Amino acid sequence: GSGLSSQYALGNAASRAGFAIGIDRSPDMLLQCDRNILDVILMDMGQKLPFRSSVFDTCISVSAIHFLFGPKDEKERGQRFMSSLSRCLIPVDDHHNYRFSAQFFPETSSVPELLLESAQNNGFKDARLLLDYTHHTTAFRWYLHCWPEKAQGCSQCILAENEVSNRINAQCCLCLADYDSSFSNKKHIIWVKNDHARRARQLIRKYNHDPNIIDNEVLRNLAVKLREAFGAKVTQEDLVTIHYKRLENMLHPSIIE
Repeated sequence: GSGLSSQYALGNAASRAGFAIGIDRSPDMLLQCDRNILDVILMDMGQKLPFRSSVFDTCISVSAIHFLFGPKDEKERGQRFMSSLSRCLIPVDDHHNYRFSAQFFPETSSVPELLLESAQNNGFKDARLLLDYTHHTTAFRWYLHCWPEKAQGCSQCILAENEVSNRINAQCCLCLADYDSSFSNKKHIIWVKNDHARRARQLIRKYNHDPNIIDNEVLRNLAVKLREAFGAKVTQEDLVTIHYKRLENMLHPSIIE
């Protein structure tokens, strides 16, 4: 792309006397890049990346990797990209703990799982799908985060898993905050906690009115447990303050081995 979405991160990389390289298949997009921040290469990311092994500390992608899969969800392009990307990243040691982070817009419901599978099967020992409300609205965005080592004690999120019609192995930023400090933006964490409490309260209210309104079985069962734990008339404020630790344990129950 133009590099505008990544300007902050790329600027920091340049200030540390490092270097950044951007790729895109569109010459027009590359012409918009600030060449004082990064170098650019005209290429299709669905092909193998043309870099030496173990040369990059990290990789970010904004609104691009969903194009790895065509209308028939071909897997080969995604596998080639992930395999060559993991090869290009510096191996883990005391000074390097590489991560690949990408924000994407799935054009079909199968794209998130295809991306997750491509990462897990091609060099990344740990890959997670994240649903996050980046702009603090009801519209969520998809992210893929990949690490070189398997996370320990990283919980899943019932609300994130059931945000879409087909259940996926998804998480929210609260699940990852303890594992990776880059997810620990205090202002955003507070907003997400309040949003979790709001949605929990909303589930209770729907169940109070008519349990059949909640057509998702997992969320309906969650509503029953929330009512039993906090009462049918609990307020959102009490869920955020008095009961939040217990609420969080209910919303993030399962641990990934």
